Amino acid sequence: MDGTVGEIRLFAAGFAPRSWAFCQGQLLPLNRYTALYAILGSNFGGNGTSTFGLPDFSGRTAIGVGQAPGLSPYVVGQQGGSVNVTILSGEMAAHNHSSPVSLSSPGSGTATLYGSNSGDSVTPGGNYIGTDGGLGLFTTDTSTPVAMATTSLDVTNVAASKLTSVTLAATGGTTPHNNMQPYLTLNYIICMTGNFPARN
Repeated sequence: MDGTVGEIRLFAAGFAPRSWAFCQGQLLPLNRYTALYAILGSNFGGNGTSTFGLPDFSGRTAIGVGQAPGLSPYVVGQQGGSVNVTILSGEMAAHNHSSPVSLSSPGSGTATLYGSNSGDSVTPGGNYIGTDGGLGLFTTDTSTPVAMATTSLDVTNVAASKLTSVTLAATGGTTPHNNMQPYLTLNYIICMTGNFPARN
């Protein structure tokens, strides 16, 4: 099958045609394939003095050389990518977790109510809960004593004085996920001998 030295094709058969070889990273003697080495150099392996390597497309696909707008730069022979990837916490989208908190039993509290005043005050107003009962709390008269005034008490806007902390446990795992695009497996073959490409 005719071809140009260094040309790579996809081939569906399970063998490489004459003058072609599978692209599987084989090391070849430089002195036997000087024309192919002139095209590939040591970009794909080998020491560049006695051996050089073929491109290895085993489990890989090709990507164009250069840097497109907004993308990373790539050079000939560069390899990269991963079949499986584990997402790191820094790669996750920003999000929040809610933590509902409920009380298993009603709370309780204590309060001290002061209802006394100094003995020289005629009416102990403002120092106990209720209204003034009027004069004559203490008297020498044997008539019915003056009753203390009574009222009701409403407690509102009670602020909590006990603080607690809530810990959110981590969930998920560290199992990698498959990172493969949809694929169909074929052979990459490279022309070993044939027409040498002209530069112009």
